Amino acid sequence: MCFLHIFIIFSNISFPGVYWHQESSDSKSVEVASFKKQDVSKDTDMWLYYDMGGDTSLYYSWVNNYESELDTYMVWFEPPAPCSVLGGYVVVRNIYDSLTAHVFEVFVARLNQKIGKKSYDEAFNSLDSPDWFDYKLNGNPQNPVTEPLISSIYYSVVDTIFPGSNTIIHSYINLPVPMPNGDSIFGIGWVRKEWPSDTLGPNAAFMMNLDGASLPTHSVVHSSQTGLKGWYRWYTSSDGIPFHIYAHIKFYGGPNLFITQWDELGNTYSTLPRDVYLEVVQYEANGYIDSVFLYYSLNSSGIWNVKYSDQPVSGDSIDGHYHFVIPGASVGDTVYYYFKAKNTLGDSIVNGIFNYVIKRGRQGYGLYITDGNADFSTDILVNLYKVDVWNVAEDGYPDSSVFAFYTSGKGAGKPVIIWNAWGAREISIYNYGCDYSTFAESVYIKEFLDAGDAGFWLIDQDLGYSLLNDLFFDFGTHEIPQTSWVNSYLGIVKLTDDDTSALSGKDSFRITGDSLDPIVGPLFRGVGLQPKGFLHHYTLGCTPSWVGYFDSLKSDVVVDLISESGYKVSMRRENIGSNGNSKAVLQTGYFSYIYDPSNPFDIDTLAADSFVIAYADYFGLLGADKPGECLTKTFKIFQPLPSIVSKSTTLRLNLPYKSYINIYATDVAGRVVKEIFRGKMEAGLNAIDWNVNTLVPGTYFIVYQSNGAQKGVRKVVVIK
Repeated sequence: MCFLHIFIIFSNISFPGVYWHQESSDSKSVEVASFKKQDVSKDTDMWLYYDMGGDTSLYYSWVNNYESELDTYMVWFEPPAPCSVLGGYVVVRNIYDSLTAHVFEVFVARLNQKIGKKSYDEAFNSLDSPDWFDYKLNGNPQNPVTEPLISSIYYSVVDTIFPGSNTIIHSYINLPVPMPNGDSIFGIGWVRKEWPSDTLGPNAAFMMNLDGASLPTHSVVHSSQTGLKGWYRWYTSSDGIPFHIYAHIKFYGGPNLFITQWDELGNTYSTLPRDVYLEVVQYEANGYIDSVFLYYSLNSSGIWNVKYSDQPVSGDSIDGHYHFVIPGASVGDTVYYYFKAKNTLGDSIVNGIFNYVIKRGRQGYGLYITDGNADFSTDILVNLYKVDVWNVAEDGYPDSSVFAFYTSGKGAGKPVIIWNAWGAREISIYNYGCDYSTFAESVYIKEFLDAGDAGFWLIDQDLGYSLLNDLFFDFGTHEIPQTSWVNSYLGIVKLTDDDTSALSGKDSFRITGDSLDPIVGPLFRGVGLQPKGFLHHYTLGCTPSWVGYFDSLKSDVVVDLISESGYKVSMRRENIGSNGNSKAVLQTGYFSYIYDPSNPFDIDTLAADSFVIAYADYFGLLGADKPGECLTKTFKIFQPLPSIVSKSTTLRLNLPYKSYINIYATDVAGRVVKEIFRGKMEAGLNAIDWNVNTLVPGTYFIVYQSNGAQKGVRKVVVIK
């Protein structure tokens, strides 16, 4: 679950919660200012764009899912009030060292208001929406949208992006005559005018979201070489990532009524009723908020129940916060809900449909919380140990009911929580209905440790901010108050988040530890490809960058990992909590990825997996199957490690019994370019190292066959 924000950028005014964005000549953000709502007037000139928590001053290419047969990248806009369209702009980027310049065409389009009988939300923001990445990876399990989206091209301009690596262009389109639009959905995007001979660019640029993007999305792609003709085979952008595509509009009159903020509930273990809050703002001076409604439904039944309120719990009839209670439901149920507001002028507004699932943990299983970013963890933990996976990108952030299930004396789960995530951020807009306030909810973790026999393993680049957001509200170096449980329980006296000057080219990835230590010792005796005494690890991807570390710790804290330059980056402490028998490990990096010392793009799978196993065993997690034995009784293909390859990658598959296996690679056109393996494999976990030196850069698909039957396809991107 995640928010979809519409950021409204005004030329001279703004609303509470939305922003004016003043740009310098290089289009980087230099100022953000907020204005009073009474400044809104008729003929408001504004920019619209869709964002999912990303940094809009940075640009990231669609490198992981770029495909040569895509011809169009577009955003469909839903204006909040009747408007005319003045123009827009798009951001285009060459991620690779493209050899030639590329011509593309930016357009403003009138769109059909329905896709067949479906709305755009129904077509592109449902669980069965056609995702481009899913199609390329798994062979189109979901059908694309084949109805035409574009009814006509209103205006277009041709532009060129020049060759070179990481070339970025901001291409503006200004309409000579504004397009009358009203409140209709319209589109802005760009299309290739030519197909590049080097097949590497140009690329869409998207907004970075460290939590991982997901539905809902307004960004779509078109997948055949048809140019501005045809307009069939539309998909959502891969994983819902939002493109850097902007619309310039002018309201016919000032917008009147907005639902500006709301609680979007994540999945839960609780079957009890749940609170939701929202903020409604009326902007027209002679109007007031008349009534607010909650609509809710169970399991896509089509039956919508409604609750009504005309009294805010805070604020007034101009700017008020409203509270509703969604009734409880049973395990396995999916609850859908949305809000509607009306004012005294006869206007009404409805926001999108949200949903949550009531889940159940498994007896004797620990909890593994991940942010859904697979680039920062291996899958060995899930394959070898009994853990319930809570994927923040899909499930939302865990509430108190989830933590309680794994707390001694409260639930049937094993009292072990592993939190592998990236960065801290606030979740609920007012900390009302969502039942949590920060990325790593300190209160629940303290209660979890107090209950006894608990193990807590936090792997987070910004773990200090995660645990202490309520004290500091920022990153940096901080003394931890003695009254804080982070000091008294975890033993942290002083820590630093995000020191950009801490790393040099060499000590960003060489980690050392005590070879005699019973927990980490085996990792420093030459495991895998690692030399004795070191692990080669990048703290953030494949370039030297910032790092957090522990400046000062209590005397009984054990430091597990130290950077080559002496920074303490991993620690553990035992005998903590009010019962005195819980333990914790805190790490300021993603140490489940250990790299080949000779090539930072290749993962040392054995060393990385050994690292995870060492700590999982330390916490006493129960094994789904013991290491060295068959992991499962079914055929399973793992994601290649790494999936972006410069030298070699490791292909792993698990077999329920001895089988005849054929593995080969194809290009995007389906041509076989390499037979990787052909022969018999034993039951259990098998691994093959595949060297890609003979392949040209591009996207390839690895096809797996067992006893003559195709079992699956995995994708890799080869770079040089």
